[in-house]
Amino acid sequence: MIYLDNAATTKPYPEVLDTVRSLSEQTYANPHALHSFGVSAERAVNEARKTLAEILDVLPSEIIFTSCGTEANNLALRGITLLPDRLGKHVVTTAMEHASVLEPFKYLESIGFETSFASLHRLSSGTPNRTMNESNNGTLNVSAIGTPNSIPNRIPNGYKQVKGDAPAHLNGLPSVDKQSDPEVFIPNLQSLCEQLVSLVRPDTRLISLMLVNNETGSIQAVANTVRACKNINPKVLVHVDAVQALGKIPVLPKELQADFVTFSAHKLNGPKGVGALYMRKGTRLAVQQLGGGQEGGMRSGTLNVPGICGFAQAAQMRTQLMEKNLHHVTSLRDALLNCITETLQEDVISLSPQNGSPYILLMSFQRMKAEVMLH
Repeated sequence: MIYLDNAATTKPYPEVLDTVRSLSEQTYANPHALHSFGVSAERAVNEARKTLAEILDVLPSEIIFTSCGTEANNLALRGITLLPDRLGKHVVTTAMEHASVLEPFKYLESIGFETSFASLHRLSSGTPNRTMNESNNGTLNVSAIGTPNSIPNRIPNGYKQVKGDAPAHLNGLPSVDKQSDPEVFIPNLQSLCEQLVSLVRPDTRLISLMLVNNETGSIQAVANTVRACKNINPKVLVHVDAVQALGKIPVLPKELQADFVTFSAHKLNGPKGVGALYMRKGTRLAVQQLGGGQEGGMRSGTLNVPGICGFAQAAQMRTQLMEKNLHHVTSLRDALLNCITETLQEDVISLSPQNGSPYILLMSFQRMKAEVMLH
């Protein structure tokens, strides 16, 4: 059997497992203990923090270690919005975000925040792809955003793209039957970025946008989208979910113009149970987890020394191999897609953009149940 679920989790590198095992056996002390064993554990965490900071080109003090990407997302989103002295109770995100972003937004709505979601749309058949430079029909001109990866590889004969809103349930696209349903939902990510900018207001406190989509592999034009948002509201804070990006494409928070960026170790051949949040110097968060005051008081709890060190090692290895891996995975993606489309022809639709992340391939199969295909 070939494992094809690396967007969900990856197999840890053998070298990372060796590091985790060695630290678990030898450097097992609490890194906040004052004795020499604790000092050794703290030193290991500091080196890991420095390594990750160098990869991201940020300060070590701007890295907060967490238990996972979900915790990092929650810490950022709830921490930004629950500060009592910040004005504005409007928050913006997209309908394509991970559940660890969408669920906190639901929570914020339940306590009185106004939430806005940029949604997916279907394109009209025969209508050329609208560029960001256009501002007709009242649409916002955000040409600075650039060209997002929004065009699917191909639409088989017999199907058509139609205009309208995508379904509310966005966790995967269903298989489609050409005879019973000739309409295929095609994510128009170009419109998504444009709509997100149009939702920003003077009282918007937060925008959240993922860098690489975990289902389609699309790479969002985050930096230019953020620039357009901050032209409208210079005080808005920006959170970027980069869980599917680190180690696969370059991720530099300062270039993204992000205030907060989240990461997860197990998505890049690191151990499970560890994540990180980049928190730009000068920003503040409402503390969500009270206790011993670890991580500069931002995230209390005994640090997972083996996991943190394994995370930094995996991130370093993936960064060093990034260009080589990118070419290799792209060739594998293309070979798989060509094999499937040549075999099934019009019975398969590729919904991942060609210039998106090659690590993720989204396809919809006609007259085939997903459960049958998996088993």
